[in-house]
Amino acid sequence: MPKLNWFEGYIGKPWQANPNPPFSFNCGELIRYIHKEHLGNESAEIEANPKILRECIANMRPAVFGLRPLTPEETVQDFDVCFFSRVKYEDHCGIGAMTADGLMILHCLQGTGVVLENEFEAKCRGFTEISWYRQVDM
Repeated sequence: MPKLNWFEGYIGKPWQANPNPPFSFNCGELIRYIHKEHLGNESAEIEANPKILRECIANMRPAVFGLRPLTPEETVQDFDVCFFSRVKYEDHCGIGAMTADGLMILHCLQGTGVVLENEFEAKCRGFTEISWYRQVDM
């Protein structure tokens, strides 16, 4: 039996405001869970109701996950985190996954669950900008 890529087991998992990883997620808990399971990095729980956009914008920042912005010289790799913006606020996050088709983003959407899509597909959902970050210790 062929081995799955690290990201395949997450696709299709449902979104829940109060997630129960590894069975359900919201966008922030998906990142926290993957970083803990695959990198051994523990980050603080995001204290925000994912159904209230204002709380997510206020509390879900790259620093909460122990992230630093990628420099222009760095290439996105597996487990790098992206923050999506609509209009001017970062209000959603995902994680980079290198696939046979190139860079994809694994993220968990309310009403959809965990999906794997490229940057173009994510932007078709209304996200205007995507900013990339990496764990500080990587």
